[in-house]
Amino acid sequence: MKGFAHAVPAFRPLRESTGNSRFEATRDTTLSNIVGRESELGFLWDRWNLANAGKGQVLLLSGEAGLGKSRLVRALADGLAGKNHYRLRYQCAPHYANSALYPIIQRLEQAAGFSSNDSGDDKLDKLERLLAVAEDDAASSMPFIAALMSLHDEKRHGALDLEPQELRARIMTALVRQLQGLSRLRPVFFVFEDAHWIDPSSVALLADLIAGISDLPVFMIITHRPEFEPPWKECGYMGRLTMNRLNSAQAAQIITNTVGEAPSREFVDEIVMRSEGNPLFIEELTKAVREASHLTEGKGMEIPATLQASLQSRLDSLGEARNLAQIGAVIGREFSYAILAAIANSEEAGLQAALAQLVQSELVFQRGHPPEATYSFKHALVQDAAYASLLLETRRGLHGRIARYIEEETPDLAENQPELLAQHYQQAREYAISVDYRLAAARRAAERSATDEAIRHLERGLKLSEQLHDGADKVNRQLDLFAYLSASYTARYAYASNQTRQIVERAFGLIGKGGSLEREFTAIYSISLLNGNLGKLDKTREGAVALRQRAEQIGDPELQCIAWRLDGFPRFFLGQIEDALSPLRKGFACYDPEKHKDSGTKYGHDIGIGCLTWLFQASWFLGNFRDAAEYTSKAQAISERIQHRHTTRYLLHFEAFIALMDGDVEQLESIVAREYAIDPARTNVVITNQLKCFEAGAMALRGDFDGALTCFQHGREQLRSANASLMQSVNACTIVEILHGLGRLDEALEAAEEAIAALDKYQEYFMESQAHRIHGEVLFSMGQIEEAEEAFAEAINVADRQGAKPLHLRAVMAQSRLLVVQDQNDAALKLLQSSYSQFTEGFDMPDLIKAKELLDEIS
Repeated sequence: MKGFAHAVPAFRPLRESTGNSRFEATRDTTLSNIVGRESELGFLWDRWNLANAGKGQVLLLSGEAGLGKSRLVRALADGLAGKNHYRLRYQCAPHYANSALYPIIQRLEQAAGFSSNDSGDDKLDKLERLLAVAEDDAASSMPFIAALMSLHDEKRHGALDLEPQELRARIMTALVRQLQGLSRLRPVFFVFEDAHWIDPSSVALLADLIAGISDLPVFMIITHRPEFEPPWKECGYMGRLTMNRLNSAQAAQIITNTVGEAPSREFVDEIVMRSEGNPLFIEELTKAVREASHLTEGKGMEIPATLQASLQSRLDSLGEARNLAQIGAVIGREFSYAILAAIANSEEAGLQAALAQLVQSELVFQRGHPPEATYSFKHALVQDAAYASLLLETRRGLHGRIARYIEEETPDLAENQPELLAQHYQQAREYAISVDYRLAAARRAAERSATDEAIRHLERGLKLSEQLHDGADKVNRQLDLFAYLSASYTARYAYASNQTRQIVERAFGLIGKGGSLEREFTAIYSISLLNGNLGKLDKTREGAVALRQRAEQIGDPELQCIAWRLDGFPRFFLGQIEDALSPLRKGFACYDPEKHKDSGTKYGHDIGIGCLTWLFQASWFLGNFRDAAEYTSKAQAISERIQHRHTTRYLLHFEAFIALMDGDVEQLESIVAREYAIDPARTNVVITNQLKCFEAGAMALRGDFDGALTCFQHGREQLRSANASLMQSVNACTIVEILHGLGRLDEALEAAEEAIAALDKYQEYFMESQAHRIHGEVLFSMGQIEEAEEAFAEAINVADRQGAKPLHLRAVMAQSRLLVVQDQNDAALKLLQSSYSQFTEGFDMPDLIKAKELLDEIS
């Protein structure tokens, strides 16, 4: 060969191997020796020795594409061969950057030895055996990891009655426990490759794993390209290593290793200049020239100018194998023999011969034997080159054929990886189908509480939907995407966040543009709820009218129930408490416990309980305590029957509010404890921190004002961060009572004035009497008797106008105490007797007991 003094030896064909990575597939072949990385490899060995001694290590290994990150990791792996350790390797891929825990799932499938012929039970048996290696009690982890793998079997593991966020937390815990269990048996070499394509859930998992290995024999290497900013918190056992380009001497060594003979100086200089010291480029340029037999002495050699050109040259020399490489590139970084054979539609002998040639070229590695064989490109850049070499129309056609093959021949894959089909149909320019699969992928992610992944799928779906032709189909698809994106943004940022508001408003902008009534209903419902959360309750009622109209047109009791509830609860907030009862009762009358038992999954909480919670609150404020107890009991019975956790938390939230208003400290503390037991991870920011504020109220009632202040400030700060608006007038009153109890009267007075201002800001007029009464209490303590009397009078008038008998009684008791101080006992007695006589029930309630005691005292 020109450019070399002696003949260059030929290379024997690569045979199949059962390795676990693109490098492991070449264990018995001519994988090039690592060159110029002695210092970096020594650094890895130092870190391994520390980990091996029980001091866990994390290394972030950065380098441009082709610099040899994976090859360096493989060099350490080779050095560890024969030593007592476990090696775990996880590979990210660009098409799966939005697929929750994709690298983990793929690794588990490979490690368990799943086969395409395995039944569900076969896979579960294999998975159980795999998990049992790390844990004696693998049964505790099995249901959650089986759920991750879409293999959960209720008959085998029982029902997983968990909200998505809690299920996600349990899966993460089980995966962490597996690594910890393995590390107690042997040191673990943990490699996570190409983190620049990592999905958000895997980011979170790695954070948990990193936090837990400080005193374990685990060496974790995470490889990535320079543009990736590692999101994990720095710690003492985390290091960074950046790989640099090679010099000319090192480049010459790679060239020699590639062809088996020292090249001429001129040839080396030319390669170094073209490759800029990138090892992959050096190797591929050399192979391209060798295969074309164009190595010549001196300048003017026909050397490809770029890596892309070099790879293209090598592909062009492959004949029929080039076509297979192109098809494989369209399938993905890794592809199976089965799908390649189906798409290539070639005679089997010819297909296998072409594949052997492709593997021999070392552009593609092989694992296993046909028809179970799997192939992977040596590097992402090789796949990119093969993909780019296709004509656009040919590429589109292949994407479409691959998508239809997956749908028809591998339905499990289509169900479990809808994002894969979304990508193929998008590249095939079949946009409507692609949007549908994006929505399916988002739903699947949301079911696993992979909120960030769900948002990415939905945002891509929305962007893609702009390619659709105008019309009803486009509007309906966009309304579906907006509905799920609103729910995902709510879970990620809170309901009243700017992100959620923008999406809801965009959805509302599609009303009247050809969408179905059902989808328009969802859009109006979303913006009406948003307005309620923003304190725009008059807008919520306007939305309720539009919802009722559509619900009647559709004739669906479920939608009618929702519409009536949305009509009722703003009335309660606006202080029209009696008026709230009728629409809420009508809504509950539309509720069918059996037909609507799954409504919690659809709307966030059960729609029947959604009516009952406002009914028992309104009934309590009207002094109808027996009705309130009955509605509460019905809601509790439904909650117990349906076992929907967010519905239970929603119900407990409002039960806690009424316990606070009632002054029932023990009941309030019991409710808070039950909610925390249901959601120990505190996954719902709004409910968790609103309960914190309620809990602070209970502490104040017990006299622990210092503790109450700390508890309240934490809860309120979190609620503000979440842009929560509902119940903020309640919280505004609570802080006044805490500051009053601490004797910080100036601050309490300022807070009381803010509480009154909050009534208009949030339109929460059901607290108007309460706000004026506590304002008066502070003024009374400050000796401002006349101003206090005015405040109490306003509180009494408001409560009388609203029919809020319990609040009326409280305001009257405050006024009566003031009158007693002024020696107006008769007036105080008359006023209090008039208010107390309005009650025909509830005489065991704390306020009525206090009122009776005050009556006796004045008498």
